[in-house]
Amino acid sequence: MKKAYFYEMAIGRVGIAEEYGAITHVFFGNTVKPGAYEMEETPGIKRASAQMAEYFAGARKAFDLPLAPEGTDFERAVWAALQTIPFGQTRTYGQIAAQINRLRQAVPLAAPMAATPFPC
Repeated sequence: MKKAYFYEMAIGRVGIAEEYGAITHVFFGNTVKPGAYEMEETPGIKRASAQMAEYFAGARKAFDLPLAPEGTDFERAVWAALQTIPFGQTRTYGQIAAQINRLRQAVPLAAPMAATPFPC
């Protein structure tokens, strides 16, 4: 079963989920469905929490964590492209669509971007 644990951070309550040693989701507030996760602070979740705290304190600009987002091939391609955006920069839907070779799908990018398991 997937594990999750919640922390109070600079931006409020944040939940981090893990399965098989890789981070699968980051949640804000109380957005987790009861029973969807076993509440346990694993070493991977603890490491993710420490890196997030460093990020919010301004001491980190990139994360070094194993990630395992769950989604369709299209969603995972969009999410992988989002992870390449350097700190402090932005990209348009069109730029992301070009990056994943889906120029005709710039508008449909909104759904996977909104559903990303990792905030960006």
